[in-house]
Amino acid sequence: MSFRTVALGPADQGYVVQLAPVIVTTLRKASAKLQRGQGTTESDRWFGDSAATWMSKLGTTLNRIATVTNVEDIEVSFRSLNHRKGSFAAANKPAGGWGTYTSVKDARGQNFRIQLDTAWNKAPLFRPTGVPADSMFQTLVHELTHMLVGTDDHEYGVNSCLALAKSSPYKAKDNADNWGYFVEEFR
Repeated sequence: MSFRTVALGPADQGYVVQLAPVIVTTLRKASAKLQRGQGTTESDRWFGDSAATWMSKLGTTLNRIATVTNVEDIEVSFRSLNHRKGSFAAANKPAGGWGTYTSVKDARGQNFRIQLDTAWNKAPLFRPTGVPADSMFQTLVHELTHMLVGTDDHEYGVNSCLALAKSSPYKAKDNADNWGYFVEEFR
């Protein structure tokens, strides 16, 4: 299960297939570190919060995202030509609507789909070491959080997300780019 590619060219299919196990492993690694009391610096940076309650919830959520991603079909294809916007990707609304699908039972039959867009092809597979940036890895995590946690798009890009964490931790915790950058810190 996990990512199922549909009508992707060989290179893009290879990227998605390569990223699937790395994303699941990284989500679990981040969760384990949070459960050991680590990750506060990264959480403060991207979410503006490292309180024990938040860290516990975050660790549990990351582990559940990993489980659902690992066992459920998530279709990955390209947006049709007439719907491309120059963005990295988009998540389609799950069958049950936007919400929280962090248990396998809740995730069954939700028809999870990610559609890649033109900016995907300009992104590196992973961000440069030590430099937060958009990447294919970050893009897929971003879209997973839309579908599985119900995140929104309040801000895009590294600098805007860092500023959001400082000005509004509440919105940062609901912002898909913040989640993507945070998770990639643990890769």
